[in-house]
Amino acid sequence: MTDQDHDAPIGEQELESDRPGESLSRLLGDANASAGSEPDWEKIDEKLFSRIEQEQAARSKEQRGGKVLWVAFAGTLAAAAAALLFMKNVPVAPVAVDDAAHAGSFLSSRGATVQVGGAVAHEGQSFAAGDRLDARDGSPLFQQEGNAVFDLEKDSAVSVQHAASPLVLSLERGATEAQVTPVPNGEAFAVDIVGKDGAVARVAVHGTHLRVARAGDHVVVDLTEGVVSVGTPARRGSTYGSLVTAPAHVEFDIADLEHSLVVDHGSATVRAADALAPEVKTAAVSTHNASAPPPGVRHDEPARVDHVTATAAAVVTAPKLSNVDPTPAVIEPSPSAEQDLAAAVRACVSAIPHAPEVTVTISSTLSLKVGDDGFVQAARFDPPLPVDAQECAARSIYRKTRFVHGGDVSVPIVITR
Repeated sequence: MTDQDHDAPIGEQELESDRPGESLSRLLGDANASAGSEPDWEKIDEKLFSRIEQEQAARSKEQRGGKVLWVAFAGTLAAAAAALLFMKNVPVAPVAVDDAAHAGSFLSSRGATVQVGGAVAHEGQSFAAGDRLDARDGSPLFQQEGNAVFDLEKDSAVSVQHAASPLVLSLERGATEAQVTPVPNGEAFAVDIVGKDGAVARVAVHGTHLRVARAGDHVVVDLTEGVVSVGTPARRGSTYGSLVTAPAHVEFDIADLEHSLVVDHGSATVRAADALAPEVKTAAVSTHNASAPPPGVRHDEPARVDHVTATAAAVVTAPKLSNVDPTPAVIEPSPSAEQDLAAAVRACVSAIPHAPEVTVTISSTLSLKVGDDGFVQAARFDPPLPVDAQECAARSIYRKTRFVHGGDVSVPIVITR
């Protein structure tokens, strides 16, 4: 803009026009000329306010202070200011994603050969946005600390599209299952599936347990906890699509997601969840055959547990009472014995120290043989719990629990911490 341009006042016809006049067009043109790079806002502001001062001086000199003319003049300046404000709030260029951002780590191989970014990986190795994770011969576990634990089933592969907020995986083949810590706002985890024609479907979650599998362009989702959104990725904000609540078995075709989407909430159709816990490398506990009460223990009183020893079996039994043991307290049969025992076992597992940055789900089944008097005669964890947890649980099993009936009892145990 030249000094001669600054000297030329805006005419009345230009001010009253519905379209930007020559002066305003020049001003906007100066701003638009820098659209390819970050504009020099100080220079643009300087030009704008300099122009305002000149126009105000011109108005005073010409004594055209009429109401209609002033309204038009004010409207022109407001349009210029609004245009500049709009430009300041719209990014000139998209912000590039940091492909080197840490996304998570390889937690456990679980018998698999794993490649990260095309190279054989080791447990504990980090992965980043842009990396491809490939599993062969097993089902390895990965984690994003404090956010999600996910696996890759045998011969599956994903690429990491986004490192965090949310963690986004693109499922190339096979299946992945994830346990996601709930977040108060936004999405914590998402799985994209790209079809052969380039169409993209997204399964996004705020916090849940789900499995996503693909066979070509056909996708199957099994949701055992929480809520997911099945739709297409949004440029910003949450995924726009159908909300699905657990339990649910979902199937759709990527190319025609809207019309092919089928949701079945029948629990019998939903695939059972993987515990997504690292392999517990610990011995189980056992002492001796507990099919009958130990010598010296009356059949109508609960056995006492003094110690447990480690062997290859997952049986938890009670040794005979010592001479110094106090008389056991009277235990009445309880209709909630199964629930109380499950809570006691979970408390034992939760008491074991663990790394706070790792979320682990432990799943086991406690199988009991209960006598006609309601007391447990034999107990077995399958798979075994850590030794300390089983030793703690044994005290509740034999000393504090009495059922209202005899026979075989199975108690499922699932702990996430």
